[in-house]
Amino acid sequence: MKQRAITVAAALIACAAAVMWVVQGARPSRDSIPAAAGHAEDLDPSPHPSTTAASVTIPPTTADLVSYAIPTTELQGLPPDLAFGTRLDLWVAWQPPITKRTELQPLLEGVLLEKIVPPLLPDGPHSAILKVDPDEISDLIWGDRFGALSAVVPPAGKS
Repeated sequence: MKQRAITVAAALIACAAAVMWVVQGARPSRDSIPAAAGHAEDLDPSPHPSTTAASVTIPPTTADLVSYAIPTTELQGLPPDLAFGTRLDLWVAWQPPITKRTELQPLLEGVLLEKIVPPLLPDGPHSAILKVDPDEISDLIWGDRFGALSAVVPPAGKS
């Protein structure tokens, strides 16, 4: 049983890595873009300066986020007319429930809706491409695999 769980976890990680590779594969890497005159500072791969790593947390920029694709049929509550670039909060109901009664629990805050991709097959669902902090991608994978995800547009002043 333990070996099966490890095998399933390894397969999920491999699938997630493949999805991220495919989604990000269409974009050129920083190393493949020639530096334009006057814009070399935009391509500088050096980390952001900070006073101390423990005292200052720099929020990720859009360039630091990774893409994650999920069928819109598996993301309950996603408004059909949502504008791209809108921030979403993701909630999860674990299946099977981890408590005595089923309840929604917050999973991620501030996820960006990058775009909606049309289905590859005529009867297939559309896919939502979400931009997520790389440190939170494992939480999203677990929530996607072992729960039912819901998207909520936070109030205007929250995110």
